[in-house]
Amino acid sequence: MHKTVIKIGGSNLKDQENIGRIIPLLKGYNEPVLLIVSAFYGITDKLASARTPGTASFPAG
Repeated sequence: MHKTVIKIGGSNLKDQENIGRIIPLLKGYNEPVLLIVSAFYGITDKLASARTPGTASFPAG
């Protein structure tokens, strides 16, 4: 069975308008889709800046 995996990044989860564009994209597939979603826009940066000093940091990239 063919599997389609789609990863949606944070820049596509910036606001309601951006999120609304994802649904038509998914409806365009005629097979089951595995949707991978990263954190909403800006959340990863907020988590990184809120971490306790001396704890593990996020990898560069």
